Amino acid sequence: MSDSIAERALGDFLDEHFYEVLHRQDAAFEYERVRDRSRQLRGMDVIVDYHDNHIVIDEKAALHWINQDLRTFSFELSSLQSGHRDPVPGWLYNSNAETNRYLLMWIKTWDVRTKQLKKIPLGEMTPGNFKEVECVLVERSKVQRYLNRCGWNEALLMERAEEIRRNPNSKQLLGTPNSLIRFAFSGKLRERPVNVLIERDVLKAMALHVYTVTGAGIESVS
Repeated sequence: MSDSIAERALGDFLDEHFYEVLHRQDAAFEYERVRDRSRQLRGMDVIVDYHDNHIVIDEKAALHWINQDLRTFSFELSSLQSGHRDPVPGWLYNSNAETNRYLLMWIKTWDVRTKQLKKIPLGEMTPGNFKEVECVLVERSKVQRYLNRCGWNEALLMERAEEIRRNPNSKQLLGTPNSLIRFAFSGKLRERPVNVLIERDVLKAMALHVYTVTGAGIESVS
């Protein structure tokens, strides 16, 4: 519940200070914030039509790592979901997902009154609590191809995810020979996801665009 409150607040912040800014800059940039759950479950948070491009964005934010300058981002390989006895594929390889872009976000929040950095409880978050959001727009397929080039295709990743579930205390399974890639198991979360972690700088290098968004709008683009 608290996660959904924070996600809704973040969506409202992005609509006002990111997507609407892009629309004002170019009227050809049309966007729709997806509200219905059925489409959201297919990896559709925002749909953008821009000239001949139909872009389906799945917004992913490191909400549990706010103000920590996290140097990686977690891509979900598998998770536990209600109605399923066994783990289901995570959003990175979910065949039902219609996502073709991820908007990956690292977040800074503040106390609106004091203007000081402060980690706001997720269930209390409002759009005004977001001080700065670094947004990395990256193609879903490009992330998958990067992992494949590093020797981790979908089958091998899922195999490692299962090994981690069977041996959740094995630190050896969380590492790889490639220092830019490693795994994580979040046993404290209800979904108990297994994730593959990719370095932030690597993701920025493969990105279509990197934006810094504040309450004043889009502060920088690269």
